[in-house]
Amino acid sequence: MQPDSLYTIAKNISNPEVKISAINVFIPGSIKTTGPEVNEQRIINYAETVFKRARELKIPLVVFGSGASRMIPEGFSKDSAFKQFVSIGKKLAPLAAKYNIVLALESQNKLECNFLNTVAECIEVARAVNHPNYKICVDIYHMMRENEPASVIIDGGSLVYHCDIGEKETRSAPGVAGDDFTPYFKAFQKIGYKGKIALECRFKDLETELPLAKKTIEEQWKKALHQD
Repeated sequence: MQPDSLYTIAKNISNPEVKISAINVFIPGSIKTTGPEVNEQRIINYAETVFKRARELKIPLVVFGSGASRMIPEGFSKDSAFKQFVSIGKKLAPLAAKYNIVLALESQNKLECNFLNTVAECIEVARAVNHPNYKICVDIYHMMRENEPASVIIDGGSLVYHCDIGEKETRSAPGVAGDDFTPYFKAFQKIGYKGKIALECRFKDLETELPLAKKTIEEQWKKALHQD
């Protein structure tokens, strides 16, 4: 993380016309959130700086992916990692609330991380943390990579706070490969989702693919509305 002096410079030259709705990654791989090297105070200190700066920049949402940070070390039990992660979550959530930040836990597929690979597992963590500032980010790309059913979104209900999207094979923008997102959109509609759908995908031709992605999402969302 940059020192405050460099951060202040960056803040002063930022574009006031550009509104940032969310930031992601959150905890770097050098700060472990599972395993024998976990230092909760170091995590809290780092997180407080992030939350403080996010509030200064009027960013209301921090997406908690942090795959390298939460990667379970070889030989360390998954059950112990889960308990560690919940313990950390119970400390991070009230800290986020202090700065009016929502922390949204994101699943990551098995090719990227070995822990919390599904939305269902993230829901389990969020329920254990049990705090209004600790929610779920549904990344449809990761759900599709793990063949996770859209019905899990319904199970998450009010815990679902944010959505990332990208196509299954290469994380291309919606519309490039023609993936069908309507089952996921229908699930979002059933829980009354009012949050954002963020394009977390790889663009090869932004000028062409960005309007295509917008059109694809809008058309498939409308299609889902008319499905039973």
